[in-house]
Amino acid sequence: MYTNTFRTTVALMVVGTAMLIGCTDDPVVTPNAARPITRHADVGSTAGPQIDAGATFMCGIRTDARVLCWGGSIAGQTSVPAGLHATQVSAGDYHACAVEADGTVTCWGARPSDPELSWMDHGQAGVPFGLSGIKQVAAGSTFTCALRATGSVACWGDGPPTFPPALSTATDLTVGSLHACALRGDGSVVCWGDNSSGQLWPMPAISGATQISAGDAHTCALQANGIVACWGSNNFGESTVPADLGAVVQVAAGGSTTCALKSNGTVACWGRGAGDATPPAGLANVVQLTVGRSQACALEVDLSLVCWGYSLGTAPSLVNRAPRVAFNSEVTWWEGVSANVPATVVDPDGDALTYAWTVDGQPVSQVTPGPTLTRTFADNGWYTVALTVSDGQFPVSSSIRVGILNGPAKLGAIAAPTAPIAAGTPLGISGPFTDLGKLDTHTAFIRWGETASYTPISVTESNGAGTFNSVRTDVAPGVYRVTVRVTDNGGAVADSTLPDFLVVYDASGSYVTGKGAIQSPAGACQMTCYGAEGRATFGFTSRYEPGATIPSGTTQFQFKAGNLDFQSTKYQWLVVSGARAQFKGDGTINGGGAYTFLLTAIDGDVTGGGGSDKFRIKISDKSSGVVVYDNQMGAADSADPATAIASGTISIKK
Repeated sequence: MYTNTFRTTVALMVVGTAMLIGCTDDPVVTPNAARPITRHADVGSTAGPQIDAGATFMCGIRTDARVLCWGGSIAGQTSVPAGLHATQVSAGDYHACAVEADGTVTCWGARPSDPELSWMDHGQAGVPFGLSGIKQVAAGSTFTCALRATGSVACWGDGPPTFPPALSTATDLTVGSLHACALRGDGSVVCWGDNSSGQLWPMPAISGATQISAGDAHTCALQANGIVACWGSNNFGESTVPADLGAVVQVAAGGSTTCALKSNGTVACWGRGAGDATPPAGLANVVQLTVGRSQACALEVDLSLVCWGYSLGTAPSLVNRAPRVAFNSEVTWWEGVSANVPATVVDPDGDALTYAWTVDGQPVSQVTPGPTLTRTFADNGWYTVALTVSDGQFPVSSSIRVGILNGPAKLGAIAAPTAPIAAGTPLGISGPFTDLGKLDTHTAFIRWGETASYTPISVTESNGAGTFNSVRTDVAPGVYRVTVRVTDNGGAVADSTLPDFLVVYDASGSYVTGKGAIQSPAGACQMTCYGAEGRATFGFTSRYEPGATIPSGTTQFQFKAGNLDFQSTKYQWLVVSGARAQFKGDGTINGGGAYTFLLTAIDGDVTGGGGSDKFRIKISDKSSGVVVYDNQMGAADSADPATAIASGTISIKK
C-alpha cells in the first residue's frame, strides 16, 4: 500500500451550534468543543458536511448540501449530476448514490465508456421506479441498498444482498462487497448476502449497537458502551480490535482496514499494512472518518480533510464559499443607445450562478442572464444599477452608478419653398425630428438670417419623434438663410440650416438699375485671370412686372484685364429691401458655358444706404459650384457689398 500522507484543507461553514470556520473571506467563530458528529458516514443526516470513500474515489457533501466527488472515474462515478444537493451520500466501487431532501435517491456511475469494462454495470446505478421516503443509501460493489424512513430496506443491482430480510425497525445500513447489514431499533444487527468469510455470522456478543460499518468481507459494530466489535475476514487483522482502543464514537470499515474515532478526537486504525491503516502522526480533533479500499480520510473539527493511503488527488473544497461580484468605475453612455454594464463575477468553487439585475431598485429581465447587463436607457440621468449573484446559498450584491448622457435630437430634411415667394403669401417651414431619448420633450425655434434672433415655432411629438412647423405671412422681402433649432428638456441643441437661400420678393413693381464701373481687386477673378486687377464695368436692370413671379431685365459685367465678359440669360428672383437689392439668375461668359450669378447692390441715396453706391457680383460654374469671379471673395452671400462704385450710379425704387 501507499504510505504517502496528504492533507487538503477545506474551510467550511457549518450552520448550527456545532461550529463556523472559514477562510479569510468567511466569518469565523470558535468551534464548539463538543463532538458534533458521532455517526457513520452512511447515516442519513442534514447536519452538514459528510465524506464517504469508494473503491478508487471519494464523495462529500458540501456545507450548502451540494454533492462533490473526486478521484478515479473510469465509469463516470465522479461525474455528479449537475446541481445535485443531498442530505447523505455513499460511494461504492464504480458508482455513487445520494439521498435528496425530498427522500428520493439519485445514483450515477457504473457506465464505462470502454465496452470491455461493461462488467462494471449491473444496474446498481439504476434507481427503481417509485422509490421514495428514503433516509439513507448504501452503495456497494454491484448493488445498492436503501433504508426507508419506515425502517424497511430495498436493494437492487446484482448479488446475493439484493433480497434483504423483512425489516421494519432498521435505523442504520451498511454494505460490503457481497453482503449487507442493518441495525435494528433494539440495537441488534441483521446481515444477509455472502458469508464466505463469516462477515454475516457468527457475531460476537453485542450489547445495544448504535452504529455499524462493513468492509469488503468484514463487519464492525459500535456498542452503546463505546466498545467496537468486528467479525468476518481477518486476513490483515482487520477484525482484531486493539485491546487498548478505549472509548470510541465512530467505527469505519473499508476494504481490509478498520478505523475508529476515539472520544478524544484521535484516530486508531488496524488491518492492512502501513497504508490506509496508518493515520498520520498528530492527527487530532477529528469529527468523522471514512475508509475505502485503499484510502482513509478524516474530517477535522475545522472541517479540513486529512487523507492517507493511496492518493486520490487534491480534494475540492467542501466549503461553499460565497461568490464575489464587483464593478469597475462609473459607466457613462448615451440615452436611447444600447449600453453594456459589465460586472466581474467570480465563484471560488465554480458553482453555477444565478443573476438578478435591478435599475433603481426595479427588477430588470434579461433574455440570457449573466454578468453583463445590456439595456437601453430611455432618458438621461444617473441610475443605480445593482447585481445580485447567488450560488444557491450565498446571495452577494454590488452596485454601480451609471450616468446616461443627454443626446441632441436629429433633424430631418426641412420642407420650405424652393422658388422665390411673394411677400404676403403664406410661407411654411416644417420638418421631422427624432430623439433617442424617448422620454424627452422638445421646443423648436426658427431664425430668419444669420444675425437674427430665434423665435419659437410649434412642435408636435410622441415617444421620441415629432415635427416642427412654422407658417408666416409677414416675412418682409429679402434673401434669408433659414435655420431651425430643436432643443430638448435636458438642454441638448440640434440645428439645421436650409442649403439654399429662401427668397421673398415684393411683386408690387420694385426695381433696381445700375451702370458704372468698379476697381476689381486682385484675386477676384478665379478663371484664367489669376492676379488680374483693374477696371471692370457693369450695367444691369431688374424688376418685377405687374403680376409676374419672375423678374425681368438684363445684367452685363465686363472685366477686360481678366478677359471676362459676362452676359445674363435669365433671372430667378429679385429682392428689394430698403437701400439694398439682390437678384439671382443665369448667364454665359464670353458667349458660352452655364453659370449662375448673384448681384447685390446698395443705393447710397436711399435711407440706410450710407450715401455711397456699392456693387458686388458673384459668378459661379453652374454644374460644379466653383466660384469664377467675386469682387468680395469669401464673404457670405447675405453680406452687404463693400465695393464702392468708381463711376456711375445705382438706383433702387420701391
